Amino acid sequence: MSQTTDNEQAGDYNFKDDVKWYQSPFNCQFGRFTAFAFEFPDGREHLAMVKGSPDTADLPLVRVQSSCLTGTAFLAHLCDCRQQLHLAMERVATEDAGVILYMDQEGRGHGLVEKLAQLKLINTGLDTLEAAVARGYGPDPRTYEQAAFVLDVLVGAGRPIRLLSNNPTKMGGLRANGVVIGEDVRLETEPTPTNFHYLRVKQEKMGHILPSLRSPAGIQEMANSV
Repeated sequence: MSQTTDNEQAGDYNFKDDVKWYQSPFNCQFGRFTAFAFEFPDGREHLAMVKGSPDTADLPLVRVQSSCLTGTAFLAHLCDCRQQLHLAMERVATEDAGVILYMDQEGRGHGLVEKLAQLKLINTGLDTLEAAVARGYGPDPRTYEQAAFVLDVLVGAGRPIRLLSNNPTKMGGLRANGVVIGEDVRLETEPTPTNFHYLRVKQEKMGHILPSLRSPAGIQEMANSV
């Protein structure tokens, strides 16, 4: 994988364009990976779990996912972030090469404190999009310049990937920053009574591609169980 060291005193750290990163072997329940931690000048830190050598593989499988402390660490019922992350890890683990990029973008980029302020509104009956707007925020202010930088380092600039995503906005944001998506691959989780409404808002208001929610029979069955 491409690594550029500009500072001879940096030890094992790698530097490029004022971005610092470090890597280490990482073993977890999904398999053996190499973990890369990137620190950007604005203070954001992103973590990438890398399987194999995506910089030489044809169409490595890539997942770009925003952090969700409430969902992945504290198992919140509202979202499917934990399920998506685990499913992506399982899929990449079966590949010869791939990347899970976990971005420091809590609450769709709004931050953890603001996320809880919006959650309070959600508990009164607003959906996630309505809560963001009520708090004076856009529904999804995330940008993808830093994700593109990391993928340039790990995969190589201009090399096509298979992207695990249901989100056309994310695909467009990555493409606008030079990421070549050779194929987009769905990453659907099994809806539950507690996250079905959240998923439906993603589909109907944010344009996410969720074929399993498109069936009226499936929607009615889940709606009846909420």
